Formats: sequence, structure tokens, C-alpha cells
Amino acid sequence: MRVVKWLLALLLLALVLAAVVAWTMPASVAWKLIGPRLPAVQLSDIGGSVWDGHAGQVSVAGQPLGMLQWQTEAWPLLHGDLSVHAKLVGQPFQASAIVTRQRDGLIVLHDASATLPGSVLQGTLGIEGLRLEGTLHLQARQARIRNAWFVALDASGTWRDAGTSGAAEAHLGNVEMQFTEPSPPTVLGQIRDDGHGPLLIRGQLKALPTGYTLEARLRARNPDDLQTQEALRYVGQRQPDGSVLLQAGGQLLLPALP
Repeated sequence: MRVVKWLLALLLLALVLAAVVAWTMPASVAWKLIGPRLPAVQLSDIGGSVWDGHAGQVSVAGQPLGMLQWQTEAWPLLHGDLSVHAKLVGQPFQASAIVTRQRDGLIVLHDASATLPGSVLQGTLGIEGLRLEGTLHLQARQARIRNAWFVALDASGTWRDAGTSGAAEAHLGNVEMQFTEPSPPTVLGQIRDDGHGPLLIRGQLKALPTGYTLEARLRARNPDDLQTQEALRYVGQRQPDGSVLLQAGGQLLLPALP
């Protein structure tokens, strides 16, 4: 019995030491262990601990995004889960979310939001000759990800003050987006204008792990709006009814987390 007590005492001491080491581990040391598993992500000016830390600059695939701050919750670790409150502060990128990696590998995002420049849609829409303006605001009440793809999604977005510059300058108003996953693994996004701007748009985005397709019909709300009409010349194929059909597609895959 005394041997058992000593073993229990040693085990308790080991757990306490492990907790102390983990609690005080510098974030820079932890990143040296984790960083090689995320080659597309670069962190610099790392400070604080794994529990409450920051990186002065985070870049993804060579694109600087801004400063990253995080706080790690302790209690979920008792169940084998890792839960982190993350916040990205940059210009023009900003984002925040509660990210939980469950012990079975499921990744859950709660209360996620992001602000991005409208130009990030350039490659997705496949529009040449125009630069997309405005600001993209995204919100996800919940997203569940497994094997680098959604198994559940409830998200929305607004492209505020949408517009174009370059070959044609036009103000297009606000564009609303709603994303759901009615039949996994298919993600559907419904796209429409807010009913007040110069652009009338109705479209749908369909995304699978293998890629995405986008189809939308656009027209000027006012036929005499020459600025919007000129911008639509660069967007898609003119239809007999005077609208423009925009079609795009490509690869779309979320990054896998270690």
C-alpha cells in the first residue's frame, strides 16, 4: 500500500510539473515545435506564453495579415480538447474567433468574424480588367470542420460598398451572402443585393472539397445607369434579356490543422 501511495504521489508531482512547464512555456518555444507542421504560416516577434501570447506579424503563403493575439482555455484540456480565443489585428485584415480542436480531430469555430478588402474576391470571380473595391464582412455563428472541410456551417457575409475601379469605375451598393450546408459535403451560398443599390444580383455558390462553381445574373437596377452598365461589360456574358451571366469556378480547400 505504501508503494502505491508513493507511486500516486510521484504521478501527482509529475502532473504538477507538467502543468507548470506547459503554463510557463514561452510561445516562441512552442512555435518551434509546431511551426514545421504549418509550412504556409509564418510568425515573427513572438511573445508571451502558449496560454496568453502574441505574434507581431503573421503571414499566410507570404501574405502579411497583421498582429495575432491568443488566449488558451485551461478547462477544455481536461477533456482532451484545445480551445483558443484568437484575434487578428491588421490593415485591412481583421478577424476573431473561438477555435476548438476536439480530441477526435473535429475543429469547431464559434462567433467567428472577419473583415477583408473586396479585392480578395478578384480570383474567385475571375474578373479581368476591373479591380474590386469595398469591404467584405463575414460572420460564422458556428462552423464544424473535419478533414479540411465543413461538416456543418452557418455563416453569412456582406460585401459593403461594392464597386469597381480600373477599366470601369462604378459603385454597386451592398451584396448579401448566406452560407449553409443542407446536404454535406455540399456548401451552398445564396447571393443577392440588398434591394437599394444600383446593381441587381441573384446568384448561387456551390462548393465541394473538389472545387466550387459560381453562377450569378446581374443587371443595372436603372437601365439609364451608364456607370453600372459599363462595369457589367467586363463581368460576364450579355444575355438576350439585357442581364449579364457571371460564371466562375476553381479549387477551394481549407487548410488542414495539425
